[in-house]
Amino acid sequence: MNICVIGLGEIGAEVYGELNKQANFVYGVDINKQQAIKVAGNNTWDKVQKADVYIICAYLTEQVLDIVKDIKKVDEKPFIIIEATIKRGTAKEILNVDLVLFPHRFNPGDPVHHVFNLDRIYACNSNITDEKFLDFIVDYMDTNLLHKTTMEIAEIAKPIENAIRFVEIALAEDLKMACEKADINFNELRRAVNTKWNIDVKEARDGVGGKCLPKDTRITLEFLKSEIMHTAEQVNIEYMIKETEK
Repeated sequence: MNICVIGLGEIGAEVYGELNKQANFVYGVDINKQQAIKVAGNNTWDKVQKADVYIICAYLTEQVLDIVKDIKKVDEKPFIIIEATIKRGTAKEILNVDLVLFPHRFNPGDPVHHVFNLDRIYACNSNITDEKFLDFIVDYMDTNLLHKTTMEIAEIAKPIENAIRFVEIALAEDLKMACEKADINFNELRRAVNTKWNIDVKEARDGVGGKCLPKDTRITLEFLKSEIMHTAEQVNIEYMIKETEK
């Protein structure tokens, strides 16, 4: 079976690496040739060529749609697995493919929560696709960790997961700023509060950065229309400014 991983950034590189441990024919494609060579060595194509399975790990929804178009130029009815965050309604735009939404849950530097060793959701656009996916994925992960859902839920679940984490971190940032004004030890307060079994005040480090949490929070805003999300963004901006000024 030929497997093609498209997008070899933070997520795609890890997916490629895990697949390559067991599969004999895994290919890596990235618009950045240096990144493709770094991750996949000589096992790279400049452009997408026909494969049995295409796994898309691009960053933006628009990139995912462009990649699907490229795949369909070489394969009339491809089997595509999207391991990326996409905007709500995107799956309906992808026609005449066997489509699986398999949003990643990857925590950098955390072997316990890596690629195929943790609970994950998935959705397929047909029963035939579902059979194909399970036949494929069983070689790489325990299927008891898979939780089937609908395409619509699979689209929005990942952005909401990250948006909730964004809000939790923003709350911790707001609390830390309040503690500093009141001359209260934030870390000690956090430790005390977290002794309650159902409370988990997050750490307040140097602000919510990176690519995924801010992007997914904005996607969630389109769904929730929530003032909470707007407030969390403003708190994070204020906190990051204060941290920079220290």
